[in-house]
Amino acid sequence: MQPGRWALVAGLALQSALSPYAAGILLKWPNDVLLDGAKLGGILIDSQMGQGGVLDWIVIGFGANLAQAPAIAGRRTVHLAGPAPMPRMIAESVVAGLDDWASADMEDIRDAWVARAHPVGTMLNVQTPGAHLKGAFAGLAPGGELLLSGRGEPISSAEISLC
Repeated sequence: MQPGRWALVAGLALQSALSPYAAGILLKWPNDVLLDGAKLGGILIDSQMGQGGVLDWIVIGFGANLAQAPAIAGRRTVHLAGPAPMPRMIAESVVAGLDDWASADMEDIRDAWVARAHPVGTMLNVQTPGAHLKGAFAGLAPGGELLLSGRGEPISSAEISLC
């Protein structure tokens, strides 16, 4: 499985694990989980491709604000309201979600991810290494890259914020 595919699968697993504790948890490409537009959690992935484009290894880190949220300048953060779930329960749910989605085909993964993301048409600020763009979320390309309305090329790496 390619790293981009793992990013979507990881997002689905974390969103599913947190959803029983709050309504309206959404995904934001490429690696954030939002509650009421504020960052509830995120995913970091590191990997190495070997010869022939085969994934040699991958490390996926998950973070979620269960009981408290850090203050981050310029970014709204939030934690789950009410009694915080036990971290072990969330971790077990994430692992189960990874297992559930690992064998799914990419089209099903993409469709599920888009269904759990902020709505198509949501305005985004997109900072790529070479440009600052603004556009409407138009879904995901076949490989999981971000699509913006009116932009022909998918975006494979960027910092994204909701407008």
